Amino acid sequence: MGRWGQRLPRWVWVVVLCAIQLVCSVAGRNQLFIIFTKFLALMGYWVMPMICIVIEDHLLFRRGVEPDWKAWDDKSRMPIGIAALIAFLLDWRGAILGMYEVWYVGPLANALGGADVGMWFGCLFVLVSFPPLRWLELGKFGR
Repeated sequence: MGRWGQRLPRWVWVVVLCAIQLVCSVAGRNQLFIIFTKFLALMGYWVMPMICIVIEDHLLFRRGVEPDWKAWDDKSRMPIGIAALIAFLLDWRGAILGMYEVWYVGPLANALGGADVGMWFGCLFVLVSFPPLRWLELGKFGR
């Protein structure tokens, strides 16, 4: 959220977010099953590839390197994130091609007889694209 988010104490953020959750839960209490069936499936399309990116970064680029816990707040020492962003956008291409939802069926899912393979194709796109992109990012920016 940037440095402006640090100006407010954490308890203020907790109260505000709890109020937002309360309003959303009261507004959607009668439609909970519909919300779950339509929107929770979408979460898998972005959560799983992000997990793949984090694990791949840890295993391929940070293996054996002790984390520097003092660098978390120093923007100049953190990764740029271009490689992760491009890999994530490529993930969405794979997810859209393979998703099988009520409101959309991708061409790969259709070709496979209605199998929802979007999350797996998205992960495949991430696992193939992230290492060379991260290597280029490290070579260009050094972090």
